[in-house]
Amino acid sequence: MPLPADADPERSSATAYTYLAAIACPRAGECIAPGEYLDDSAQPEPFIATLSSGTWTSARAALPANAAATDQDGSLQAIACPAPGACLAAGSYLVRGGQPRYLAETLSGGRWTVAAPPLPTDAAADQNGSQYATTTLVALACQSVGACIATASYVNNANEILPLIETLSGGTWTATQAPLPTDAAIRPGQSGAVYLQLATCPAVGHCLAVGNYPAADGTVEGLIETAAPR
Repeated sequence: MPLPADADPERSSATAYTYLAAIACPRAGECIAPGEYLDDSAQPEPFIATLSSGTWTSARAALPANAAATDQDGSLQAIACPAPGACLAAGSYLVRGGQPRYLAETLSGGRWTVAAPPLPTDAAADQNGSQYATTTLVALACQSVGACIATASYVNNANEILPLIETLSGGTWTATQAPLPTDAAIRPGQSGAVYLQLATCPAVGHCLAVGNYPAADGTVEGLIETAAPR
């Protein structure tokens, strides 16, 4: 797999920054794989690899205008292609000041465009509330071209890590905190966090997201979020 032209090949380390995180093939011989690589300034950057006519090519993904020019840590973690030539990749990037934000890249008409899906209104100004990457879009599913959901977590004003569902409709992303079971025992910090990790939309208007949550009895339980037409 080729890396972008400005890549600085990574040597073995405890934390790997050069990887492909997902893949989607809208038709035979046409595939898209997003991920992360180290550029020649040793900054993690998001990139997209494309298979076409038997050849893989790679390019750095564009970042929003408010992205940090130095000390960047961008990546793409998920991909969905509801139709040939129509794909959506998602992950995260750092804004100026070093805060993580959601990242979405849309392929349409042969061109990729970038967007920054919003945080919910109760999100903390400081999203670095976890030793793990919390504020990143980790899964995608599309009901049709332009109608997609993405799952994530975020840090709220009480330093709780909560699940989030981003919805793309009419070209606009909307953030919604996912509802929790009645026995959920959310606590500040990593030990009381809730995560959504996978998503699927088997039909228009029908989507599922799955993850886990801490229960009041001290166990960790599976979490299923279901969306259906009203």
